[in-house]
Amino acid sequence: VWGGLEAETKDAMPIMDKLPNFNNVYALGSFHSGYTSGPYVGYLMSEMIKGNYKLNHNLFSLSRLL
Repeated sequence: VWGGLEAETKDAMPIMDKLPNFNNVYALGSFHSGYTSGPYVGYLMSEMIKGNYKLNHNLFSLSRLL
Protein backbone atom coordinates (compact mmCIF):
# COMPACT_ATOMS: atom_id res chain seq x y z
CA VAL A 1 0.00 0.00 0.00
CA TRP A 2 1.31 3.43 -0.96
CA GLY A 3 0.17 6.24 1.30
CA GLY A 4 2.47 8.92 -0.08
CA LEU A 5 1.76 11.92 -2.24
CA GLU A 6 2.37 12.13 -5.96
CA ALA A 7 3.49 15.39 -7.54
CA GLU A 8 2.49 16.10 -11.11
CA THR A 9 2.97 19.05 -13.41
CA LYS A 10 0.12 20.39 -15.51
CA ASP A 11 1.45 18.57 -18.59
CA ALA A 12 2.32 15.38 -16.62
CA MET A 13 5.98 15.64 -17.62
CA PRO A 14 8.79 15.83 -15.07
CA ILE A 15 11.15 18.73 -14.38
CA MET A 16 14.92 18.50 -14.67
CA ASP A 17 16.43 21.92 -15.17
CA LYS A 18 18.44 24.83 -13.79
CA LEU A 19 16.30 27.58 -12.26
CA PRO A 20 16.40 30.84 -14.23
CA ASN A 21 17.78 33.92 -12.48
CA PHE A 22 19.55 31.86 -9.80
CA ASN A 23 23.13 30.66 -9.63
CA ASN A 24 23.59 26.96 -8.96
CA VAL A 25 19.93 26.22 -8.16
CA TYR A 26 18.33 23.23 -9.87
CA ALA A 27 14.91 21.57 -9.87
CA LEU A 28 14.29 17.86 -10.23
CA GLY A 29 10.87 16.36 -9.64
CA SER A 30 7.54 14.91 -10.68
CA PHE A 31 9.09 11.77 -12.15
CA HIS A 32 6.68 8.85 -12.08
CA SER A 33 7.96 5.48 -10.87
CA GLY A 34 10.35 7.21 -8.50
CA TYR A 35 11.57 3.96 -6.97
CA THR A 36 12.79 2.89 -10.39
CA SER A 37 13.73 6.15 -12.09
CA GLY A 38 14.78 8.09 -8.99
CA PRO A 39 18.34 6.78 -8.68
CA TYR A 40 19.05 7.23 -12.38
CA VAL A 41 17.62 10.74 -12.75
CA GLY A 42 19.45 11.68 -9.55
CA TYR A 43 22.64 10.49 -11.20
CA LEU A 44 21.84 12.44 -14.39
CA MET A 45 21.13 15.59 -12.37
CA SER A 46 24.45 15.24 -10.54
CA GLU A 47 26.21 14.96 -13.90
CA MET A 48 24.30 18.02 -15.16
CA ILE A 49 25.38 20.04 -12.12
CA LYS A 50 29.01 19.00 -12.66
CA GLY A 51 28.76 20.04 -16.32
CA ASN A 52 29.21 16.52 -17.68
CA TYR A 53 25.68 16.12 -19.07
CA LYS A 54 23.32 18.39 -21.00
CA LEU A 55 19.79 17.57 -22.06
CA ASN A 56 19.49 17.77 -25.83
CA HIS A 57 15.80 18.68 -25.71
CA ASN A 58 13.40 20.87 -23.71
CA LEU A 59 11.10 18.03 -22.68
CA PHE A 60 11.96 18.42 -18.96
CA SER A 61 12.55 22.19 -19.06
CA LEU A 62 11.07 24.32 -16.30
CA SER A 63 10.43 27.15 -18.78
CA ARG A 64 7.59 25.20 -20.40
CA LEU A 65 5.59 25.63 -17.19
CA LEU A 66 6.32 29.31 -16.53
